[in-house]
Amino acid sequence: MSPPQRTNGDSPLPRAIILQPNDGCLTVARALHRNGVDVHVLTSPEYSYVAASRGVDGVVLPEPLRDPEPWYEALCDLAATGGGVVLSGSDSASEWLTQHRAALPGNLRSFEADDRVHAELMDKLALYRIASGIGIRVPEFHHIRDRSDLLAVLPELRFPRVLKARMGHVAKLTVGFGTVLVSTR
Repeated sequence: MSPPQRTNGDSPLPRAIILQPNDGCLTVARALHRNGVDVHVLTSPEYSYVAASRGVDGVVLPEPLRDPEPWYEALCDLAATGGGVVLSGSDSASEWLTQHRAALPGNLRSFEADDRVHAELMDKLALYRIASGIGIRVPEFHHIRDRSDLLAVLPELRFPRVLKARMGHVAKLTVGFGTVLVSTR
């Protein structure tokens, strides 16, 4: 049995569309459903269990950065049946939305815009440079592009050290991890 549809004034609350939900999004999806919101998820296989949750309609699609077209088509289908508020459940989803926002129908609302501001803040190097440029303390960081960059800073590094990719979700897809603890030289 579905919970009663809550309203915002005289109109029903918009549908929530969660893209590539991670572990925390299952809690969000269930809470929204309990509060009368129609919840739909578009997920990659890694988080397919979220699509199977009670009160959630879902579709399992390929990883959005590897195969973006099914995500666009699924969102256009949801737009054709009333649209909704699009929530990103992962950095991959946020990046996908910033890349495709302008092409999506207007009745799909999202925090992400096509101005790339959110994507720039996901980029660790850009984020740390912006923050330190306005006086916000950031962790010590070194931008390593290749082996010569690493060899140049290696003598001054202390260990253990955290190694983070500029875009962790891209590194995870490319090399299998986004953040790693390096214990020794």
